[in-house]
Amino acid sequence: MLQMKITPSPTSANENILEIKITAPKAAETIEIPDHKVPTFIYIDDSIEQDQLPLITHAITDTINRITWPEQIQILTTQNELPDHLPTAKIEPQEIFQKLQELEQAMLVVITNKQDPKLIREAAQASEFLIKTEFIQPTTTIELIDNLNDHIKHLKQKTIVNLKLEIELPNVHDTLEPLTYIPQITKKGNKYFANLIDLASEEDKAYAFIVSSPVTKVKFSYDDLLLSRHVSGGQNLTH
Repeated sequence: MLQMKITPSPTSANENILEIKITAPKAAETIEIPDHKVPTFIYIDDSIEQDQLPLITHAITDTINRITWPEQIQILTTQNELPDHLPTAKIEPQEIFQKLQELEQAMLVVITNKQDPKLIREAAQASEFLIKTEFIQPTTTIELIDNLNDHIKHLKQKTIVNLKLEIELPNVHDTLEPLTYIPQITKKGNKYFANLIDLASEEDKAYAFIVSSPVTKVKFSYDDLLLSRHVSGGQNLTH
């Protein structure tokens, strides 16, 4: 489930690499469709530049491959073109909410470089059928994947949730720096805390950190939805 190791940095004698890999257990063969399955629309607006489309294509493809009900995602654009493996519907901005209103409930994710005040106002006025709207600015592929995954959790058959890490270093002067994107990591004394994203069936995530000490203690906890239990543990690591 969780694999951890610490190794010397290949580039600096004063640094070490802490690696943590988490793999979610496989869900049962028979999957019950949840009541909260809601169609989700991803709209790529006209502020997106052509050179950003490969990043967005990679992130959306990765996201769709990880979910249980990909047919519930609809990609919308006004003029941008995506590869054929991502079916896309062309739409004018003023038509978006007319399309969403045809459904009893829907969610909207807008990928944009600049939030449109008119779109924000219309989203606020559409609360009767639009249960959630998110505006995401694409920066890096990893960050966009994490943001998209966070906003389509209702379409994933999650097996691990509430995943938390506590990384303890020998003293307060030791340092830790994430090498992979983590939405939030906090420090208290010589301990670092991170709340990680939920994982769907068979999904895995790998995290890496630069640490100044060759010795560390890692504790973890999560809720296993397959076995309906809370799991916690830890490991002392050294090299």
